[in-house]
Amino acid sequence: MFEGSVYMYLEQDEVEGFKCSPQRHAARESDSVLQNSKWRSERELPVPTTVDPTGRTLMQAHFKPTHRDQFAPRMYYFDDMNSSGKIYIGYVGRHLSNTKTS
Repeated sequence: MFEGSVYMYLEQDEVEGFKCSPQRHAARESDSVLQNSKWRSERELPVPTTVDPTGRTLMQAHFKPTHRDQFAPRMYYFDDMNSSGKIYIGYVGRHLSNTKTS
């Protein structure tokens, strides 16, 4: 089992496995997104209450298959490997709101 973050996994050539380019991964959202309550709330996605008592958590990390357009899908996830040993996928779909989409 790999020990480290998703980004670390993507960056290490010596680790075997299927990977996408680290350029297609964002470990966190921009400050402009996080400081906008509407945009931030779009990224507060469902998780089991064992992960967060509210049943939701902020999922900043995401995969972005292309930079060419804002219609390309994104996959937002929460890495809970240290606690539960799981990664929760919260959203797969169109680009969420930000400075380029609003």
